[in-house]
Amino acid sequence: MFGFKKDRSVKEKKEGYFSRIIGFKRIGSNVDSIKTIASYTLSPARRISEAKVETFDEAVKRHNVSDHDIAKILRNFNINFLVFLFFFSACLLGSVYNLNEGNKLSAIAMISIAFICFTLCVKFSFRAYQIRIRELCDFKKWFENKREWIPY
Repeated sequence: MFGFKKDRSVKEKKEGYFSRIIGFKRIGSNVDSIKTIASYTLSPARRISEAKVETFDEAVKRHNVSDHDIAKILRNFNINFLVFLFFFSACLLGSVYNLNEGNKLSAIAMISIAFICFTLCVKFSFRAYQIRIRELCDFKKWFENKREWIPY
C-alpha cells in the first residue's frame, strides 16, 4: 500500500525461530512417547497376556513358607480385617454425627477415611479367602462367594 513489500523469507525465519524456541517437534515426540507408555501401562490385555501364572503351592515353595507361617498370616489377615472394619464403622458413625452437627468438612474427611478403611477390609478379606481355600483365585470368584466376605 505504501510501497512496502512483505519479505516472506523473514516471516518464515521468525516462525522457524519461534518453533525452535517453543519446541513443537519435541513436544510432539514427547506426546507420542507418553501415549506409548500409557498404552503399555494401562492396557489390561497386555498386562494379562504377560502375567505370571502360578498356583498357591508354587508360591508357598517359592517363598519358602511353612504351614505354621501360613496359619499365622491367615490369623493376621483376620485380625486386620476386624480392626479396619471397626475403624470403618467408627468413621461412618462419626461422619453421620458431624453431618448432624453441621460440620460438613469433618464429615467429608471421615467419609474419605471410611472409604480407605473399607478398601483395606476388602483387601484383607480377599487375601484371607485365598489362604483359606489355598488357591490364588481372582477377585471375581471371591466377590461371587458372599459367605466368605467376612473371614472367621
